[in-house]
Amino acid sequence: MAARAFASLPPWLRSGRVLIGLTIVAALAICALLAPQIAPHDPNEQNLLATFLPPAWMHDGDPAYLLGTDSLGRDVLSRLIYGARVAMMVAVFASFGAMIVGATLAYIAGYFGGRVDALIGRAVDVWMSFPPVILSLILMVGLYTGWLGWHGLSREHAPSAGISAGAARPGLRAQQAPGRGDLLPAPSAYREARRLG
Repeated sequence: MAARAFASLPPWLRSGRVLIGLTIVAALAICALLAPQIAPHDPNEQNLLATFLPPAWMHDGDPAYLLGTDSLGRDVLSRLIYGARVAMMVAVFASFGAMIVGATLAYIAGYFGGRVDALIGRAVDVWMSFPPVILSLILMVGLYTGWLGWHGLSREHAPSAGISAGAARPGLRAQQAPGRGDLLPAPSAYREARRLG
């Protein structure tokens, strides 16, 4: 019965690569929809006493942070799960945006023909002649150095005071970050702080 139902599916649904792709997309969609229930921590919650923790199965790891923490003490696993929402939104909007722009240009070129068709065709040829990676780098660098680069200036010196204050608590040992004067709590100091309460 199951074999007959599988044979009745369209050929593209019987492909192993298609099924693997659909499984990955379904997993991302589930993570995006159920992120508040699946994620163990708030993705934006900072813990400056638990920065740069390694994964839980490594030395100095903490079971509360399965994949460790980043430079601000945020849980990496929670940020990955919530990041599925951004990935799905970008994929959907980028696909629909490309479809709308491409279909509109195609209809305009087909309707008017002549010089309009030639102009749109040459513009598309020029756009396709650039490698996608080069175009992505150009857009990324152009946007980052422009109005999207303001956050790098605002965060350059802001965290040092809070990190130094947290590292100066009694019972904590600190390590100095290479090339900087900021004091960052070591993972072992984080465990000691948890033991002392």
